[in-house]
Amino acid sequence: MRARIVYQAQEKGCGYAAVKMALMHASGRKDFAYAKEPDIGSGQAPSIADLVRYASLMGMKLGAYKARDPREVLTSKSVFPFICVLRDSGRLHAVYVVSASRGRVGFLDPSSGRRTASQEEFSSAMEGTVLLIEAYEDVAPKAEKPRPIGVLAEIAATALSALPPMLLLAGLLLLSFAGRLGLAALSLFLLSLASSLFGKWHISRAMRRFDISYMDGVDSSVPSRRKELFARYHSYKAAAFSGMPMAISSCLELAASSFFLSFGDPTLGLGIAIMLLALCLKWIFVSPRMEALKREVGGLENDFLSSDSLRRRTEAISGLRNGSARFSSALLAESAFGYVLSVCIGCLCLLMSQPSAERFVFSSLSLMLIYSIADKLRDSFSKMSTKRREEGYFAFHFMRRG
Repeated sequence: MRARIVYQAQEKGCGYAAVKMALMHASGRKDFAYAKEPDIGSGQAPSIADLVRYASLMGMKLGAYKARDPREVLTSKSVFPFICVLRDSGRLHAVYVVSASRGRVGFLDPSSGRRTASQEEFSSAMEGTVLLIEAYEDVAPKAEKPRPIGVLAEIAATALSALPPMLLLAGLLLLSFAGRLGLAALSLFLLSLASSLFGKWHISRAMRRFDISYMDGVDSSVPSRRKELFARYHSYKAAAFSGMPMAISSCLELAASSFFLSFGDPTLGLGIAIMLLALCLKWIFVSPRMEALKREVGGLENDFLSSDSLRRRTEAISGLRNGSARFSSALLAESAFGYVLSVCIGCLCLLMSQPSAERFVFSSLSLMLIYSIADKLRDSFSKMSTKRREEGYFAFHFMRRG
């Protein structure tokens, strides 16, 4: 079974999340992602002995070994996969290491997902102790997946989000073949509008019920803790209610727009295909670098907040200023990419067909429309990823009170 990411459910719960990943890898059981874990609260993070004990309760035997030279561990294929502790931005953080090849280490980070690092960088951050899987026995009962939002509610929200673009597409098809706005096409357009409004009302009502069930869990006597709970609560809620519905509606909008814009115009159809291919390549190769830069800036923020002397704070804020400037520049370039690409492909379409100013403007605006819909689709996938990342935290901190 391919190693799967488990995000930590508690602020200091990276060790338990790493053990869950090892359990899933050793057993092939996906339900270990939802296994209960001890409540850390405001106490100390679990020790190596605590992690070994927790794994044994789930049927897995972990062996703890002290590595004199971390580089030797990374070059020994027999030890993979394993759990280790890294020193990351001044704090200790447990991760699940799955591979090392061509000078790169692949590991699963319970706080930020799949990551890679150079072997030199990774070995210098290792604390030395590694946990190896020695045996597994299938004795743990099946863990139930938490469902803050019911299955029927998710199906209803997804169906209602898919209905408006489907009705709109049907109306446009009918209009294009009929050649005039008939009663049937007008009815489909009105039904699309009505279903869109009804879908928004349904989502609003479902979110109110969600708040009634779980919002009491935000309360805390410690202001900083209350702020964290409030932020994580709204992060999960926003992702849960908009991720899948937005993905479905965006897919339908993208398909409908691509069809109508390229219908009878193969040159623009080719331009749309080039646009979508370029965006896919950007998401595959550029977006991970943006995420890495975002994590780097987050690490610089942690360095600044944890600095205990004036000199260290001065150095940290200087690094944070430079890192923020780099991230802002990269974000601006990423935002402009789609529009610049639209104009470039519009010029290509102009060269491949009869040149005219109207043709260039129409092609460029059409490609910008495709880019905006595709960007919304990617944003929906990002929200779905946020939902997966936050659901463990939400279940641990809110569903016990719900």
